[in-house]
Amino acid sequence: MADLPPPSPPPLPQLPVIYIAGRGMRVFCALLDFTIILLLTSFLVSKVFWPQMYPDAWPALLEWNEEVAATYPNYSEPPEAAKEGVGFAQAVCAMVAWIYFYASETITRGSSLGKSVFGLRVISLKRGTYPHPLEIGVRASVKSTCFLLPFPLLFISLFLLLLHRQRRSAHDLLAHTIVIAGPPLLIKPK
Repeated sequence: MADLPPPSPPPLPQLPVIYIAGRGMRVFCALLDFTIILLLTSFLVSKVFWPQMYPDAWPALLEWNEEVAATYPNYSEPPEAAKEGVGFAQAVCAMVAWIYFYASETITRGSSLGKSVFGLRVISLKRGTYPHPLEIGVRASVKSTCFLLPFPLLFISLFLLLLHRQRRSAHDLLAHTIVIAGPPLLIKPK
């Protein structure tokens, strides 16, 4: 009997091609998401919370704004009522941002409204598919904290997005996720 050649190995499974979302598209998505959050916050603060909790905040801000316009650059500190109202509005904005990002990325399995408009999705690098709710929570926490400390965190996130070779930002790195263009992968972890 002649020696038969060894059988060839089975073919490797074809893996889908991943297209990492572009930096510009991610910035546009973030701008759209932040605009939605600011509109929601503006409505909640001006129509729901301030009239009940800080009735003097809006008139104090308007009065101070007129003073600034009249005496610029020699204006005084804002009144305490205005400071308290603005601080509260900033905290409400951070809470609205966390709820918005967590709810939208959980319900849509990886897309906020901004990402949906531009056809982007978040996937977990650990699982290769939709992010776990804990990963979404980490992402939402980092992004919503940007509303409380905008200058250092926004600049760090933008800096990372611009320089990281996989175009990952601070929230992506901490949550072990990546933003891709196109539909999510359906690879099941073994």
